[in-house]
Amino acid sequence: MGVTRIRHTYQNPFLSRGTNIYPAGYSFEAATGASLGANQPYANIPYTAFFKGCCRLGVNSLDLNANDPYRLETFVDLTDRDNSPASRSLPLVTVSSGTDDFFVLARDQYMKSSDNPISMSGGNTNYPVDDYNNNATALMYYIAQSRDLGFTSEAYNPWSAVTIDPVTGRVSLINFNLPSPGIYQLSIAVKSSASALCADRSSSTCECMTTGSGCSKTIIDMMVRVVTGQVPTVCNTTELRYSKLNGWVGYSMSVPICVQSSLSSSLLLLNYVFAGLSVEASSLGANATGDFGVVTYSAGELSSQGLPAGAQLLSSAPGAIVDLALSFDNPFDAHRPAHDWAVNKLQRDYVNAPRAQALWDAGYRPLYRAGKSVSDLDLTRLTATLSYAAFDLNAGTGGAAVYLWVRRSDWEPAVTSVNLSACADQEQALAAQGFTRLPQNLNEQAESAVPAVYLWFKRGSGSPIVDLVARDLSVEGQCPGCTGPSVPLGSCFSSSACPACTPKQNGALYQLVSGDANEGTASRPLVLYLLRASQAQLNRRLDWTPQVPGHYIMCYAGTDTNSRCFDGQSSVACSSVQRCVDMNVTNDPAPAFLCGAQCSLATSMGRTLSFNLSYFDIPHPDESLTIAADPSSLQLAGAVLVGSPVRTLVGAMSLTTQLVTWFPNPAYGGFSGLVC
Repeated sequence: MGVTRIRHTYQNPFLSRGTNIYPAGYSFEAATGASLGANQPYANIPYTAFFKGCCRLGVNSLDLNANDPYRLETFVDLTDRDNSPASRSLPLVTVSSGTDDFFVLARDQYMKSSDNPISMSGGNTNYPVDDYNNNATALMYYIAQSRDLGFTSEAYNPWSAVTIDPVTGRVSLINFNLPSPGIYQLSIAVKSSASALCADRSSSTCECMTTGSGCSKTIIDMMVRVVTGQVPTVCNTTELRYSKLNGWVGYSMSVPICVQSSLSSSLLLLNYVFAGLSVEASSLGANATGDFGVVTYSAGELSSQGLPAGAQLLSSAPGAIVDLALSFDNPFDAHRPAHDWAVNKLQRDYVNAPRAQALWDAGYRPLYRAGKSVSDLDLTRLTATLSYAAFDLNAGTGGAAVYLWVRRSDWEPAVTSVNLSACADQEQALAAQGFTRLPQNLNEQAESAVPAVYLWFKRGSGSPIVDLVARDLSVEGQCPGCTGPSVPLGSCFSSSACPACTPKQNGALYQLVSGDANEGTASRPLVLYLLRASQAQLNRRLDWTPQVPGHYIMCYAGTDTNSRCFDGQSSVACSSVQRCVDMNVTNDPAPAFLCGAQCSLATSMGRTLSFNLSYFDIPHPDESLTIAADPSSLQLAGAVLVGSPVRTLVGAMSLTTQLVTWFPNPAYGGFSGLVC
């Protein structure tokens, strides 16, 4: 999948003048005769731009368009006319069952800005346009016909095995009949209209923008692969084939993604496309030639090859490690050099293992030495007995004992990468890759000739880490079940170790973490091994704080690289059907006053009036709404705000209510009016 850009300079903003248009309730009487006709509002006939060639994929003889020419076309109108709908989908969608269906999501590109344009191209049209004001242009989906692609009926055959819902864009197999395995070409048309002249957008008489009727069109040309085999599925089988989320600029959004396979040997990978579907309009300021009041557009489009700025795709898994921490200890038991508990007797800065109790109370647990467990600790004397079981990552250096702690969770973003550094070059490289460094030196209090070693970790979209094992190579030897010869631990490390092994009796294969926690003490290499979660289930979460309003679409599928399906011609990796998430992001609105039954209040002298002031707002976690009298307007002298505002969630909005009491003084006898 790639992108081809073709640059062309147009001499005029559109091809020619189309049909005169008048919205209901408007008339034009500023001139007569030729002057009236010249200033009539009219729709444009745009340029037609197309890209064609030969030939379509021809591996499936059942596809009636196999080996035929292809043609993609669009219309070009460089004025402020209604934009064609924008859409996103994976280019290849897999189905394996008659009940498999999926959505092709499209949205009107126009997105309101702080200064909404009310003009349209061609003529004097300074009246509001319904589609723009409502920001809800109706769209219609249908299976594209030959005329939509610029072909004769003999040159193109629409795929007859599917149907599409004209309102939602849901693609389904007719009568739930699964076609024979193979790859089929599918073209879908999406039309919009800003004119009643083209109300039936699927009608053969509606030529859309080719007649200047005010109707715009988009073609989605994709492939559908029909397979037989055991494919991955979305985890929640009751969910819709797409979900819709509402959000606001500056407000964090979270999208859960889960794909699973019933095969324990599966290795699932997530394929996705993420893009914005809007163009933001504004008439503030001047254009490039210095003209003021001109409507300009700035693309809100996002790359389909990645994520927008500030967005993260994070992994999770049952029992995954979600955080790491280090603590120091100067154990009371000091033994001979090169022993696990050896410490410099002159260094007692970390007596009683500071931080250890706080970490334990926060849910962290230490890495244990081989054969040791929590049962070897006295939890009533944790700091005094920690050294009996915890693995010391600084053993044999004469320095402080260094313990690595992990915290686990089933749903929080998991740690997906761990690394060690022993020189500045490594630190710079890891920082550039987005790793976080723990501040503690693993060689704390060791001899001055020993380099500082730091532990780094990262939370990302890779396979979650569910276990870490530390190994003392000089005491325990190389890890059992080694898969190959020892490998160097990195450019700044002098030691080497087994690349992968089975350190625990569960037989799981652990991967070596690059680096030696005891670098500088060649006789005592200490290494870490990590275990990743099974990839038979993908749990991912998109966390994003949008910065630009608009519609954003994320479509995804899970592919099992360890299993094979048959598509009629060859064995291919099995993939789930496409699922999509539609994110509708708007600007943060001002709080909305809600008076309800208390819009008009009455009281009498000598009586206290109590009433509530209520405002709706979006539920920003970092926002608070305050209610106060407006000093520039008429106020109620003596009104008292009682207590603090009460905030409650009502649907997707936050309702803030403030109780007010007022005892009218004699000056208010007979008063009637508005107060602010």
